[in-house]
Parts: sequence; C-alpha cells; structure tokens
Amino acid sequence: MSHTKLIAKQKNLRKAILVQAEDFASTSHTSILEDEAHSGLNLLEKRWAKFEDNNAELEELNANGELDSEAYFLEDWYQEICRAYLKFHGALLRASKASSSRGASSAASTINSSECTNQATLPKLPLPKFSGRYEEWVSFHDRFQSLVDGNTTLAQVDKLQYLISCLSGDAAMVIANIPIQSDNYTRAYEKLRSRYENKRSIVNAHLDTLFSLKTVTRKCAKSLEQVRSTVANTIEALTALGGSPKDWDYFLVYLISKKLDSETQEAWELSIGASTEPPTYSSLDEFLASRVRGLESLGARASAAPGKPQPERQSHAPSRGARVHTVSPASVSCPLCPEQHLLFQCEQYRSKTPQQRHRFLQENKRCYNCLSNSHNSQACRSEKRCNTCRRKHHSTIHDHVVHETATSTPANPAESPAGTSMPSSPPQVRQHATQS
Repeated sequence: MSHTKLIAKQKNLRKAILVQAEDFASTSHTSILEDEAHSGLNLLEKRWAKFEDNNAELEELNANGELDSEAYFLEDWYQEICRAYLKFHGALLRASKASSSRGASSAASTINSSECTNQATLPKLPLPKFSGRYEEWVSFHDRFQSLVDGNTTLAQVDKLQYLISCLSGDAAMVIANIPIQSDNYTRAYEKLRSRYENKRSIVNAHLDTLFSLKTVTRKCAKSLEQVRSTVANTIEALTALGGSPKDWDYFLVYLISKKLDSETQEAWELSIGASTEPPTYSSLDEFLASRVRGLESLGARASAAPGKPQPERQSHAPSRGARVHTVSPASVSCPLCPEQHLLFQCEQYRSKTPQQRHRFLQENKRCYNCLSNSHNSQACRSEKRCNTCRRKHHSTIHDHVVHETATSTPANPAESPAGTSMPSSPPQVRQHATQS
C-alpha cells in the first residue's frame, strides 16, 4: 500500500480515537455502566491495533527518511495517539472496575473526569530509552523503575505500553511477541531483566567504551572534554557495579595520556614537573578540566574579536604551460633517476646527446618545449623558448632540431620533425622568457 493511503487511514483513525476520548471526557461518568465501558474498551483497542499496524508499515517505508517531511512524521502523530490511547484506556478500565465493584450508582461518586486525567497522565519527566546496549541498562532500569514500574497509580497494561514505547532495536525484539494485556507486564519486564541484567557483560561493555576512545589529533576543547566525560562516566558506572577507581590510577593515567594530542601531552608532562611519583587520575582530570576551560575561553575571545579587513588579493595564476616551468624541484620526481628535480637538471639527461634526449622525449611522449608529460609541443602554452634560436623547443635538443631541419624537407615547411618551426636566419637574442 502506498504511503499516501496509509497516512489517510491514520488520519481517520487519529480523528476517531481523539473524538472518542473527547466524548468520554465530556460525558457524565455517573451514567457509565460496565457494559458501556467494556464496549468503549473493545472499540478503542481495535482502532489502536489498526493504528499500530499502519504505523509499522509507514516506518518501513520511511526507513531512509524519505517521508520525514510528511505531517504524520513532522507532528509525530504516533506519539500523540499513543499518549491519548494510554490515558483514555486507563480511564475506561477504572470506570469499568468501579462500575462492576460498586454498581452504576456508586461509580458516579468515585469516578470523575479529573480523577481519570490525573491518574493516567504521563509523567512530566521524559521516559528513558533503551536499545539493547549493555552499558545503558543500569541507567535505564533505575529511571524506568522510578517513573513507571514503581508508579502505583498506573494500570499494568499502561505500564506495558510505556515499556514498549521505551524500547528499540534488539531490546524491543526481546518482548516483541508478548501480547498487550494487563497480566503480561510483569512477564515482559522480567524477560527484559533476565536478558540484560548481566553484570559481566555490562562491565565488559563499559571497558570496551574505555578502550575504544578515539585519539585526539589536534588541540580542541570539545574533543578533550569528550575524552574526559567518557572516562568519568565509565568510572562512575563501574564504581556502581562494585569497582574501585583508586586502584586504577596507573592504568587510567597511561591510557588517557596516550589519547591526547601532542600539544596537550607536552603541557601535561610540563605540569608534572620534576616529580618522580606517578600522577593520579584525579590530577589528570583536573588538568584536562582546566585545559578545556582555557581553550574554550581562547576560542570565545577569538570568535568575539572584530575581524580585520583582508587586503584584496590579485590573482597572478599562471597559465598551465607557465606552471610547468615554475614547479618546485623538490616536488617533482625525475623520470630518469630517483632524485627530486626537474628533467633538464638531471645529470643522466644532460649526459645524453641532443639526439638521445630527443629520442627519450619522443618515446616518453613528453613536450619538446617544456619537457612536460601532460601535453605535446603543439598544445604547449608555455611562453619560454629555446635560448639559442628563440623557437618553440627546449634548449637541450636545439642541435638535434637544427640538424633534422637541415637534412629534411617537411611536407609543411612550418613544422620541423620535432614539432617546432625554424627560422630562415638566426634571430637576435632577447633577454626575456628564456628556458633554464
């Protein structure tokens, strides 16, 4: 089914659930009988089941976030209806129980809309989330116990709904097949506890976090604070599990100091000074806290300082051909020897005859003018010319070009065998654009 049809169905179900809840809230609860409450519950549960099924399909269609711009996801309809369902469902359950235990006449004195609203309201604090990571279990368990499990005003089915809404990933799969019924909450929660309340796995997960710390590559307040907070949180978690941080000083100081950037390592060593006693973790933590504050202060000052106007830069970018003649020798690998220099500076190249040099350029498809291997002489844009005749070939092959021109008659007199034009008489020597 297309996402547009699914969203249209969700829109209708959303409206139906909200209208049903509003009608119930506006109705005098003194007139609600047990049968009416049961009917309302059955209708609500059927609508909610359809809403959940459609939501599951939409979540699959939006796996890559392609539907995030739809109102359904932007306004989070699912969470809105989930809260409305939990609130309304709890109110109907209490109305039904009160009606059956005391009769329709006594139910009016014990059930009213304000009571229903107060007892079924979601706690103001956000519910914790748990995806199945062992290092998150203790924190999740403690918070869920405080907010939901220990809340005596919540019905068991409501607690189960809250539990399901808190879980994702592997954790959600643990109780995925348990039906949403009042007597299944304890079963679901115990199943989750038996899966993740594993002290050995929790300790190992925290140690993995510690050993997988990323090395800080440059002086950065944010990166240093991330290292510091990760270590501190891990120590607190391991302490809660019965560990003793006092026994870890040598190990922690060594591990953390190896994760710092070179400048921070140097500053740390200088702060220790001439002491021969091994530093403690607390002293390293204080040093990092102080360094983070200092770097943050320097960064704030730099960002607040008025910018100085930058002088306009004129572009002097040379043409492609000109760049060939101005390349730094230290950045060029010679094609003849393992040294770092330009070809015409190579001793092996200079030791060859002009004919041998020409043959080398020809075999290696190099320009006869600038000696580059990125183009031929016809495409060369360099302004430099032969120091002897001022024509378009390199000075190191001048004798060969002259010889070839004198002993051959090209079909096109404008071109020599080396791809260059030759003068009919020796030109005057100019003092600019000469080849090295």
